[in-house]
Amino acid sequence: DDERAEALASSSSAAFEQRRSILQVYHSRYEALLDKYDGDVVVNQPNKAEFTGFRLVFLGTGATKPTHYRNVSGLAVAMPGKVWLFDCGDGTQRQVVKSEYVRESRINTIFVSHMHGDHVHGLPAMLTSIFGCVKEQHRPRITIVGPIGISKFVKTALALTYTPVGGIDLQFVELVPPDLFVAHGEDLRSIQKHDVRIVLPEVMDARSYPPGADADGDARSAPPVIKRKKNGKLASSGELSFVYPVVDDGAHVVRAVHVKHKTIPAFGYMLEERPHLTISPEKAAALGVPVGPQLGELQRGNAVTLDDGTVIQPIDVAANVDPGRRVAIIGDTEDASAMHPVAYGADLVVHEATVTQQLENKALANGHSSSNMAGAFAKSIGARNLVLNHFSNRYCSDAHDTPEETAMETILREASDAFGSNSVLTSHDHMVLDLPGVPRGPRVSRRQSQQQQQKQGKKKKIKKVTKNRR
Repeated sequence: DDERAEALASSSSAAFEQRRSILQVYHSRYEALLDKYDGDVVVNQPNKAEFTGFRLVFLGTGATKPTHYRNVSGLAVAMPGKVWLFDCGDGTQRQVVKSEYVRESRINTIFVSHMHGDHVHGLPAMLTSIFGCVKEQHRPRITIVGPIGISKFVKTALALTYTPVGGIDLQFVELVPPDLFVAHGEDLRSIQKHDVRIVLPEVMDARSYPPGADADGDARSAPPVIKRKKNGKLASSGELSFVYPVVDDGAHVVRAVHVKHKTIPAFGYMLEERPHLTISPEKAAALGVPVGPQLGELQRGNAVTLDDGTVIQPIDVAANVDPGRRVAIIGDTEDASAMHPVAYGADLVVHEATVTQQLENKALANGHSSSNMAGAFAKSIGARNLVLNHFSNRYCSDAHDTPEETAMETILREASDAFGSNSVLTSHDHMVLDLPGVPRGPRVSRRQSQQQQQKQGKKKKIKKVTKNRR
């Protein structure tokens, strides 16, 4: 028995050392890939100070099942005072615990791209961790956004595992897929409950772009035509975009867009920072806005109505405008073209690149994208940066490497060629990307400025009198 135990220990130690050496090679290869990046996103150099902007923490970057190197889908976006999760595959709870930049207590919204297990199986466990952070006399709201059925999945899992949820206000936002919307329309709102909000889509032309952004120089803004079959179902959604307004907390806006992923409802998400305006008291005064409460309303981003009925918008009295950052996060899809109307000009696109171009036909058959497809999409919307994720577990070893380049180098090269830019990254678990925002210092009104000048003037007079006395 002692000899057997010693042999097992030796075997275990050898396996551990082998795995550690493989991981060292793996990470060194990623360092080499980062050297090729030529974009404006800060990679793996997070600032410990209070961060303004978007911080993306990749919790899982693999497809279907976990490997030694990658967990399944999970992405955290940290912003001042809050964290949003995009997909929550099995093991995300553990990945959050290991992360230095994601705090469970700050997670208040979870977005689900679709109902495949490698994107949702981690939800019950993740919610259990969040429940454990709840303090007495504090009942935070947790919102889960996803396809119809997400509330039933979560509630059933929590009920059958006797998980107490009384400490939080758990709310759901369910997105109606195009077929159901076309067949039933507004009638679907009747299935709403006190904790489930049903969101119907706004239908847009998938070929439309912001004015002047179209390749031909003209915006296609004609209202789309929905074609129905005799049974009321949608005949084709090839040139239609179904856009869902899901979150608007005053600082950030999130819109979901239905994308193609085999035959199941799937969604990409567009995360946008609201434009930040610096109000000019001089411009406000010229339009008849006095220093006082109305100027304060404009500084908070609200319109005001003057005594004569004139409505003044914040943009009317802005000294300068920061448009805010925009990030497109797209889950599993073989065609994300429906994202065009809302994602054009995105600062950053996160897109799956499950396989190399060589296996593109196989990817399409399974509802996924290849590396060059991801690059082509980023180019089509004029994105500034592209991050690839959701890699097939076939690339967890060097079996698909060639003497010339590794499989991940191939994926990076093919995506960069299709994108026409080197602003491309292949993600790995616990990668941290910072998309910095403009420093948001305190806004000073004219009254505050005058008060500060008066105080400075008094100080100068006091100093002058003191000097004369001396």
